[in-house]
Amino acid sequence: ANALDDYEEGTFTATCENSVTLHSSQDLCMYTKIGRHVTVRGQVRVNSDNGGNQSFVINNLPFSNVTGNDGSASSVGAVRLWDQNVPSDTVNVVCETFGGSNTLNFWVNRDNTGAERMKANANAYALFTLTYFTS
Repeated sequence: ANALDDYEEGTFTATCENSVTLHSSQDLCMYTKIGRHVTVRGQVRVNSDNGGNQSFVINNLPFSNVTGNDGSASSVGAVRLWDQNVPSDTVNVVCETFGGSNTLNFWVNRDNTGAERMKANANAYALFTLTYFTS
């Protein structure tokens, strides 16, 4: 009754919103799907930040996140940054996908309890892991 009948591993080439581009040598990410459970991971490097004031959003997760009410379907993952400009009062940076979405948003959480979308910075790296559920 508990047999594993839906297992998939693969790769996807990450792309971004807002005309932000990634280095072609640092845009390949991986995923594992077990049933409805999806984990994505990778390290990407921004090539062009399209002026430096654009939100950093990966717009092509391999599976869409489930739909839910009141944030119940949102999932948050871990991020490590290199050469990324963040405000001096940053507490941490996370990645998130919302219900019904196939985008990965990067957020800066600040000491004043505020949060904002992280801006793309040319030549900055972001290493991430996120687990979410698909339908």
